[in-house]
Amino acid sequence: MQNGNGSASLTPAAPARFRVLDLEVDAGRQTVSRCGSELHVPKLSFDLLLALVRAAPNTVSVPDLMERVWPHQVVGIETVAQRVKLLRRALGDEAAQPRYLTGERRRGYRLIAPVAILPPEDVPMAAVPSANPGAAARPPLPPPITAVPVRPRRVAVALGLAIVAVLSAALINLLAPPQHPYVQGSMASAVQGAPIRSRCCHFTPSALERTTHSSAAGYPNS
Repeated sequence: MQNGNGSASLTPAAPARFRVLDLEVDAGRQTVSRCGSELHVPKLSFDLLLALVRAAPNTVSVPDLMERVWPHQVVGIETVAQRVKLLRRALGDEAAQPRYLTGERRRGYRLIAPVAILPPEDVPMAAVPSANPGAAARPPLPPPITAVPVRPRRVAVALGLAIVAVLSAALINLLAPPQHPYVQGSMASAVQGAPIRSRCCHFTPSALERTTHSSAAGYPNS
């Protein structure tokens, strides 16, 4: 919409959809529906309802209704009253027990039903063609495998402990005193009961025992 200077107008567009109690009024389509079923509302009756909806909950005077519903026409009060009666009939309303609109003597008419502005209708997602038809048939990709980070500090500690153990074993073997081959052989022979050979004598276990007793007998008892 442009103003007289040719620039765009900043006036926001009027709401196009309303909820009136259990009715849905669509100004763009000029339809009235209840629970999804469209009601038969004549053009002048719809214009009258829309004028009351946009002014709710205020009262609209009869002269204002004449200008909005019958612009550039000359009508009387009876014409307005008759159109109100036709609108009530289309909506299933009664003047004795009104649910949607009521008349105020010498003032005009107003809506007594609550009015709420509805958001614009969105385009269904199924009606929007896909830019890549084969994208929907592709299976979803598996989530990426996250590698477990190895902590370098633990690796360094374990490696250090292994090196210390190896060096300790090597140091113990290096510092242990070596045994003479003769001593090793004598000990092994004594354990097995074999005769003990020395450089000057040859002893058997029995002879060694007798020699020990003889030596013990030669000393006086203390």
